[in-house]
Amino acid sequence: MGTSIIIRPFRPRSSMFSMPQESDPGQNKVISKFSNRSISRELLKRSNWLVLIFLIFAVSAGFDYWRSANIEPVFKSVSIPDRLDPSKTVTKQFVSYQPSYYLLSILSSAGYALATSVFISVFFISTLESGRIRGEKEAIERLGEEIREDIFGAVFKTVMPAEVFAAVKENIIANKLIRRNVKWLYRFSEENDKIVMRQKTSYEIHNLGHLLSESEVVITSQPDANSSQELISASCVTSRGEVVSRYCHENSMKSTGIEISTDCDRIQTTRVTVRVFPMDYAHVEIELKSVYDGFVQSACFTKLPIIDAELVAHFPKGYSFTVFSSFSSPLNETSSEDDMRSYTAKGGILPYQGYSYNLVRKNIANSTLDVAPAPFGHNQTTD
Repeated sequence: MGTSIIIRPFRPRSSMFSMPQESDPGQNKVISKFSNRSISRELLKRSNWLVLIFLIFAVSAGFDYWRSANIEPVFKSVSIPDRLDPSKTVTKQFVSYQPSYYLLSILSSAGYALATSVFISVFFISTLESGRIRGEKEAIERLGEEIREDIFGAVFKTVMPAEVFAAVKENIIANKLIRRNVKWLYRFSEENDKIVMRQKTSYEIHNLGHLLSESEVVITSQPDANSSQELISASCVTSRGEVVSRYCHENSMKSTGIEISTDCDRIQTTRVTVRVFPMDYAHVEIELKSVYDGFVQSACFTKLPIIDAELVAHFPKGYSFTVFSSFSSPLNETSSEDDMRSYTAKGGILPYQGYSYNLVRKNIANSTLDVAPAPFGHNQTTD
């Protein structure tokens, strides 16, 4: 059975690149605090304008009420010739007011117009202006990132071949996604003369960019005579608690953010949606169950940079578990027992680095499976 887990990271359309920087929780709290203060100041300013608008309306309404309640109309009678019979006269009445009545009417109308104009200026024009300023700020930030990328490229191109720098730039510098605190947990057991492996992978995926990142974990599997595999669980949850995707093993119809398909060669493909907000992170967890005949020989590689990783394997007594690592940071053994091994890698792990592992019975003497990083005959994972 061939198996692959692939991360397809989101790429912004612009060609800017910048050095990834670690997210400082304390710094994020300070930024959030200042952002809240800015919002509070903006709301306070608008509240002051609301008070002013209310006062203008109140004064204008006061003028209307006062002139209506205190200024009495003056009724006048005027006799004019009848249009049909000029020899006769017709008496008509007219209503007139004192000059103060008309003055107060003009003042109240002007007040209503002024309050309406202030309201439009504060709550509509200022919103448009804020959007324009925000757009200019983002453009300046993009320009700054492009300048930093040019400086970085100019420096490193002098100490490494252009082909090597192009690969570093594409897979490390341009990549806005990074994993932290990765844990690979393996549990092996014997069932019906076969080896059952439950593999759980969990990590935090951080988005160091200023744009929303959408990617997917693609899991492919094809059963054969020696092994089989099934997806037990998969989930992606943002730091805000929003469920982006979740696989329901009992009823796949209840799954969300999961796409499963099978082609004519019986190759099953499962796609798990991963979404990370700018300068934020999400928690990803995937669990697989595999069944092997006789021994286990597999490998795992990463397509994204990793900071700090841990590998733990539980297996029945009488078996030997061996790991071969190609990490840039050493994978050190931290615990060794008859039925358990644990390893940690502190520091950075570059893309396309990984490890292979073997699980065989101890009574198989001088087996190449115990000493070789191997051709990965049973299972190979790229995540």
